[in-house]
Amino acid sequence: MQEEKLLLKNAPIVEAIIDIDCDMPPGFQIEAIKDVADKAFGANYPIKTIQNTFSMQMTFGSGPSQSDASNPEVHAYRFQSADGKQIVQARANGFTFNRLKPYGSFDEYIPEIKSLWSSYLAVACPILVRTIKLRYLNMIALPVSGKRFEMESYFKICPRIPCEEDLLVNIFANHMLCTDTSTGHTIRLALATLTKIPDGIGKDGDYGVIFDIEVSSQLDSEPSDWDSIVLMLQEMRILKNRLFVRSLTEQCLKLFQ
Repeated sequence: MQEEKLLLKNAPIVEAIIDIDCDMPPGFQIEAIKDVADKAFGANYPIKTIQNTFSMQMTFGSGPSQSDASNPEVHAYRFQSADGKQIVQARANGFTFNRLKPYGSFDEYIPEIKSLWSSYLAVACPILVRTIKLRYLNMIALPVSGKRFEMESYFKICPRIPCEEDLLVNIFANHMLCTDTSTGHTIRLALATLTKIPDGIGKDGDYGVIFDIEVSSQLDSEPSDWDSIVLMLQEMRILKNRLFVRSLTEQCLKLFQ
């Protein structure tokens, strides 16, 4: 796959996420790895939280329906760096690495991801890597200051509306699920307006849009085969860059120069 040239001084990435979903050993209970995970990740990622999931049971009968929320179940142990910029998650069904703004380059984080993955293997002992997901959240501030503007001036994948001369778009959400025919990777693209731009992004009056790109694929690899994992991630990164560049217009890309 040919790589797009993507040299942006001010890339709009606010978060990059790598998910590696795994088959776990028979009888695996995530609660059993709490202490060993703390020992493996806690020194460099000292901010610790627990992510829970809840299940809901609905009862229907002759009387009013009733709902019952069961006790929360641990989904992941989450460890965040002291500066808040990086997160590693030991999940009940895999591993997650998050990099928050500011984002450098993909290759810059690979050695740390490899080290964290090795620690996760020792902690959780997964038996198979099933799926890999690479996701980038981009927050784009359009300098339109409340003026009427054409979305097509900035985005090639924005929705079209009827009676464009009479209607002004206030809020929109555009979602697509695609397959890359050359690799078989699944692609999810989402473009949506923001009701409020976070502090530190853009200027007052800018029009906020979030552009969410996710590439995923089934791998079915041995967990110890890091070369296969990183090769897949590199391939996904190239596809992600191509999708980013070809979804935005030159006018939009100039905002990041």
